Formats: sequence, structure tokens, C-alpha cells
Amino acid sequence: MINVLDKKEEKILIDYNKKRVPYLDVIRTIAILSVIIFHVIENTLNTYFLSGKAAIVYNIVAQIMYYAVPLFIMISGALFLNPKKEISIKELYNKYIKKIVIALILFGILYSSIEIYFNTKVISYNMITESIKNIITGNLWAHMWYIYLILGLYMITPLLKKFTSTCTLKEYNYILALLFVFTIALVDIKSFFNVNIAFDILIINPYIFLFMLGDYLSRFEINKKVRALNYIISMAFVAIIIFNNIYHFMNMEITYTTFGIISIVVSIFLICKNLIKDNINYKIQKICANIGKCGFGIYLIHQFFINIIFKLLKFDFILNYPFVGLLLYTLIIFILSYAIVYALRKIKFIAKYIL
Repeated sequence: MINVLDKKEEKILIDYNKKRVPYLDVIRTIAILSVIIFHVIENTLNTYFLSGKAAIVYNIVAQIMYYAVPLFIMISGALFLNPKKEISIKELYNKYIKKIVIALILFGILYSSIEIYFNTKVISYNMITESIKNIITGNLWAHMWYIYLILGLYMITPLLKKFTSTCTLKEYNYILALLFVFTIALVDIKSFFNVNIAFDILIINPYIFLFMLGDYLSRFEINKKVRALNYIISMAFVAIIIFNNIYHFMNMEITYTTFGIISIVVSIFLICKNLIKDNINYKIQKICANIGKCGFGIYLIHQFFINIIFKLLKFDFILNYPFVGLLLYTLIIFILSYAIVYALRKIKFIAKYIL
């Protein structure tokens, strides 16, 4: 097991098999709401021409909300890589991977068929074969890319867990530092300075870094000075995004794995972990737990309502009232998505094998 002697780096092991972890449910709720906001903004910007303050605010919020998907990945890492959660390869495939594959096939066919109809206004049997091709090639609605990603991360979980459950703290720090340098820092340096850096390690990936980082942050206490420094970096990055959208002093390419976004993700994770822990109002805890249980389904379904609003109904309310519209659309889409997933999960078959 991991050898930890420093009290400031005290290991916090939680038995995930017996109870939910309140702060992880809160983080998941934040991530779900954030990803809906991000996709509403994205579809608004792609559908309408916004100008003035609305365009500035929308771009600022969208760029900050890139933290949503990394939060989902870190939550998965915190749950699946923790040594207290024992899971065999057979259980991993039968309980988790099978569910993701079934959801991918069902929702992939549904969404691909809807998109084909949007484009052709024709319903035919060819929709099914074309949809299957789109699932294989990944030519689906944009948010479905995450399903492929999490499927791959689950598949390599046994390999990663062999390391994370037996390494020393020094070894864990070394691997995370290596992953950070080669998958986050050097990538940002290449992009910002437009230079080619030949050094690379082909078997590592930024999402593996996030997956392992979620486990690391959930199990170890981070030094207060390190936490404070990360909070400062996060606030500085948010300030840069705000002022850059107002004054346009630099070209910024922001992705899910941009250094500043990673800093924001870590800040949210640590704030929720250290402030909430198990000290949370029971009603709030229950609400977040219910949302958390429906999280996968909400992620799958929310884009359906977004596309219905923007492509089929074509309401222009958000164009005329961008700020009120953003809050209203987010609320409506979240409530509809949650209500449908909550109802569907009452069916044992669907809860067990799909959502």
C-alpha cells in the first residue's frame, strides 16, 4: 500500500462500497449544470449572431466552463482507482463497461437518426445502417465524444489501479508530474509560443492524468500553501479570460486540458472536498446524491433537448433576452433531463443496464 508518513499528506480512504461521498456528489452536480450551460452557450453562438456585452459574457462563460468534463473524469478516477473499491475485470465489464456500450449504441442510433432527419426531412430504414456507421466513426452529436473517452479509461482501470494502489507517495507524485509536464505543460507551451518540442512519451494521455489526479486529490491532503497557490493561479486565469475577451490582447486557444482549466478544476475539487467533507445539510446532500445517480443519463439526454430547442422549435427568446434566456434554457433543460432520467431509472432494467 501507499506509504505516507507526513501528517500534512495524510491519506483519506473512504469506503465507497458502503456509502456515497457527499462532496463528490456536489462536484458532480456542479459539473452537470456547467456542461448544460456550456452546450447552451455553444449552440447559441453557433445559431445566432450575438454582439456587444452578450457576446463577451457568453464567450467568457463558455471558456471558463471547459472545466466541466475534466471534473467528470476526476470523479470517475476518485471512485474507480481508490484501493478500497475492489472491482474485478469481470465486474468492471459486466457492471460498468457493458452499460456504457449499450447506452452508446442506443443513444448513438437515436441521435444519429434524429440528425439525419434534421438534414433530409426523410425517415427511412437506411437511418439505422447509417447510424451504426456513425457510431463506429464517432460521427455523432458532439457531446458523445466523452462516452468513448470514459469507455477507454474504464478499460485501462485495472492497469492504472495496479500502480495507484501499490505505489509509494513519491512514485505517485513522480508519475503525476511526468503526466502533467508531457500532456499539459508542454502542449500549452507548443501552442502559445508556436514552437515544436520533440520530446514526447507516446503512451501517456492528458485524460489519464485527470483520471489519476481525481484519485490522488480524493485520498491525500494537499498542503495549504499549495492549495492557496493553485487558487491564485485559477483566479488569475479567470481574470485573463475576462480581460482578453474585452480587450483582445492575445490569441487564446482553450481546451479541456489547458493548464489554466486544470487549475480551475483542481480548485473546485479541493474547495468542495475541504469545505464539505461529510458536513453538509442532509437535504442538500440528498438532492445532490439524486442528481449524481442520474448524472450519466442527464449527460446523455440533455443535448437532445438542446437540439430540439435550437434545431426544431427554433425559439429566438435567447437571442432577444440572452442573459435571462441562458438561465431559463439551462433550468428547463436540466429539469426535463433530470425528470426523464429519474423516471426511467425507476425501471430496474434501464437502471441496471442503460442509465
